[in-house]
Amino acid sequence: MDASSLASSPRAQVQSADQNLPLSGVEPLSESIHDRWCLCVFGSRFLVFAAIAVYAVISQATIRRTREIGIRIALGAGVPAILRLVLGRGMDQLAFGMALGFAAALAARRLMASLLFDVSPRDPVTFAAVMAVLAAAAPRGPGLS
Repeated sequence: MDASSLASSPRAQVQSADQNLPLSGVEPLSESIHDRWCLCVFGSRFLVFAAIAVYAVISQATIRRTREIGIRIALGAGVPAILRLVLGRGMDQLAFGMALGFAAALAARRLMASLLFDVSPRDPVTFAAVMAVLAAAAPRGPGLS
């Protein structure tokens, strides 16, 4: 059965209560759940892609500095100093990117509010979880991989 034919009875009820109240966007629950599930799957995939991109950018920046790191080690820099150098630069990049992404997410939350299901566009747990995943993707330790 078509959703529009099923909506005729509720639409008539609403119209009898108040002529100015519109009833639109009627769809079966299964369709609504499917749409939200697809959004969740695609959002999760993009989060994974973002985490991979964070890892790749920081790794590439470290690889480009291999000669510099070698020279520092040859001149007597210890492992802790090298780690501070590399991780400090990587964390600076990560913090800048996360701040920029957080600002963009705050700006887009009104647009996304209609697409969210059981999540507020201001949900601090969601923002914190996304930032934690991206921060966990940043390479760290000797060899940074």
